[in-house]
Amino acid sequence: MPREKLPSPSSARTDGDVASKYQRRLKISSGYTLELRRVKDAKDVSETIKWAGKHSIDLTIAGGRHTIHSTEDHPSPTFKEAPGSVTSTGACSVYGVAVPSGTNADTGVGGYTVGGGYGYLSRHKGMTVDNLLEVEAVLANGDIVIASETQNSGLLWAIQGAGANFAVIIQVLILSGVADDDEFAIALTWATKTDALLRPYRARGVRE
Repeated sequence: MPREKLPSPSSARTDGDVASKYQRRLKISSGYTLELRRVKDAKDVSETIKWAGKHSIDLTIAGGRHTIHSTEDHPSPTFKEAPGSVTSTGACSVYGVAVPSGTNADTGVGGYTVGGGYGYLSRHKGMTVDNLLEVEAVLANGDIVIASETQNSGLLWAIQGAGANFAVIIQVLILSGVADDDEFAIALTWATKTDALLRPYRARGVRE
């Protein structure tokens, strides 16, 4: 019996050119990639997971990784994340608040949060997972749930342990604090030692 078609995303961005390029590259680099699914909200994720489970199709979940293609401004100063948005440290500074984040400017909030979230403010405010209050997530069976200290607390506890495989995280609520004027970070760099390191190997005829 043929499979029914995967439901169309209800609200995913229509960056057709970007999506088509991803699809083409995936099919070239992977012999088993069926489709790249771009979703925007919990409903899209839930439908995709249920469809894949019904037809015994393996899934790999990925966020923005190191390529934030676009951002959305969220008007609320509470910083409760809207689906698809990214709150950056620069945006937080407009409201005089700070949240502990990662150190790489091109990763989304979801990735560094479930990875622990060690950054420039961590020694003062802890890691991002230490300040994680609530998540909206989609479970492996497609159920959409809220995990906090008062509901599904076990799931929140697991995610706070830098656990990325317990659910698909849609939204996060992170405790923010007042940005202190005397908080700053210094990045130290050292002169490259590449030439000195490779000199013995070059002398032995090893090619780079």
